[in-house]
Amino acid sequence: AEYMGTLGLLQLGKARAVVSKFPGFFFSSYRQFAPFSPILVRHDSYADALARAYNVSTLNSQLEAPPAGYAPKGSVLVRMAGRKSGSDRETLINGMRNFFSTDEIQVIDVLGLIASTSVALDMIQLFFVVVAGITSMLCCLVLLLAFAANMRENAWEFGVLRAVGLSAAEAFRVYLWEAFALVSAASVMGVVIGLVVACTLTLQMGLFPAQPFELSVPVVLLAVVLGLSGIVTVLGSWLPARRLMNKEIAIAIKDAG
Repeated sequence: AEYMGTLGLLQLGKARAVVSKFPGFFFSSYRQFAPFSPILVRHDSYADALARAYNVSTLNSQLEAPPAGYAPKGSVLVRMAGRKSGSDRETLINGMRNFFSTDEIQVIDVLGLIASTSVALDMIQLFFVVVAGITSMLCCLVLLLAFAANMRENAWEFGVLRAVGLSAAEAFRVYLWEAFALVSAASVMGVVIGLVVACTLTLQMGLFPAQPFELSVPVVLLAVVLGLSGIVTVLGSWLPARRLMNKEIAIAIKDAG
């Protein structure tokens, strides 16, 4: 059904289904985007709607009437049967380009684009791992200096612990667990803050497209960072403490005093 309204020719149709996601099209569940939302119709229905709009508009005095059943297309999606290699897709693309008389028409290999994007994401992931390694080295130096100063200030306490019966290894484990407690608390706080920020940004980016919430955690990067944190904790505790571990109890207490 159709009728002339204040905005021009209005055509009414009956919805057969509601699409929430479709490749190459933008759909939104917000009412404000409804006038700009695309609809999926058959080729003949589309051509008939264009012919009706041409007959009642001023286009019929400016342009030639389109052929019967003609419907212009903004894009065409081509799916190749079976699993084709990159060379097969490239051959098809080159063959299609021979029929294009203008450079405004582009042919995009979606699978090739996805593969290139995956390589770029892997390189970014590798870059983050390298940055995490460099950062961990710097943190190791800072932790080493901090624990060296801590061991010098607590040398008397270390000697007292040795005097009450603790071995050098047991006294060292006291400072090691202290370091692990500090690093573990900092790691947990960092992971929690990072997840909260990531969830907030993900929800914000998916708000207007009405996309489902999906959070992808970089497990490899997280495991590398946590593993390097553990190594840094052990090195930062053991290197300053080995001097006191090799001293006699009386000498350690005397040097601290």
